Amino acid sequence: MKRYLLCLAIGICFLTVAFAGYATAAEYPRKPIEVIVPYGAGGGSHLASELLVPGAEEVFGQPLKITCKPGAGGSLGASYVAKQKPDGYKLLYATLALPIGPHIAKVGYKVSDFIAIAQASDIAQVIAVGKDAPYNNAKEFVDYVKAHPGEITWAHPGAGSSLNFLGADAMFRMGIIKDVKGIPFKSTSQGIAAVLGGHINAISTFVPAIIENIKSGDLKIIGVSGSKRVPEIPDVPTFHEQGYDAMLTSWRGIVMHKDTPPEIVKFLREGFEKIITSEDYGKRATLFGEPPSFTPGDEFTNVIAKQDEIMADIVKEIGIGH
Repeated sequence: MKRYLLCLAIGICFLTVAFAGYATAAEYPRKPIEVIVPYGAGGGSHLASELLVPGAEEVFGQPLKITCKPGAGGSLGASYVAKQKPDGYKLLYATLALPIGPHIAKVGYKVSDFIAIAQASDIAQVIAVGKDAPYNNAKEFVDYVKAHPGEITWAHPGAGSSLNFLGADAMFRMGIIKDVKGIPFKSTSQGIAAVLGGHINAISTFVPAIIENIKSGDLKIIGVSGSKRVPEIPDVPTFHEQGYDAMLTSWRGIVMHKDTPPEIVKFLREGFEKIITSEDYGKRATLFGEPPSFTPGDEFTNVIAKQDEIMADIVKEIGIGH
């Protein structure tokens, strides 16, 4: 009888916990949903995250609260969210730094600790060179590098930065990563100046940073990363179109703890899809300079997992990491 009563008590406890969890998911959200931005206030990621706030309360029934937790190249905020209770009240506004972090330092998270809610934007990286460079496309660049191994330099804004990895991926896909030398600068603007001055041969950057130099003819682009051409430079082919599989791009999006209840996952994914694909969000994001590029949660989770694998390969090639 005692054993029976003990088993009955344990069963009731399990049912209580199960129904309590279900009730929590069913009543979600009962308070504001906090979105952790792992960078400083006033920076690009913070300002981009704020684009999600207008209209969010109408979609979710609760407002979005943006909180900046900068540090360790974005790893501090990601580690914080990975350690929170998986109840849907702490989300991470992530960037390409999420899959980069674990490969270059000891951080408090793994990429597999998260599942994605939605991708909000996607920005292609380009390799730009000086106007007088003796190469105009990826193949000509590769041929020149092979004929002059060790002579070609390319600029990026610091080891471990997104543009460092994006540029290294392009060089890797072109098969010349061992034949070129990456030079870190304190900022992209310094790297651009070095290319314009003839001190550096190429730079890994984003189109908005050099669009005026492209229009003036002072710089030219040999290739675009990713699967699509950039609207501002429609005549410039992607690396993929030129036969080099440089598909890595820079993105921003929302992810959450992998153990979040399925009902909450579904609710958040549907809600953020409504926001990101709305006309109002599209207008504000385009005005911000980062047109929306929505990718649904399951697909985006797979993209990030694949990038995690790519980062491991790149780290081996460029020799950084812990």
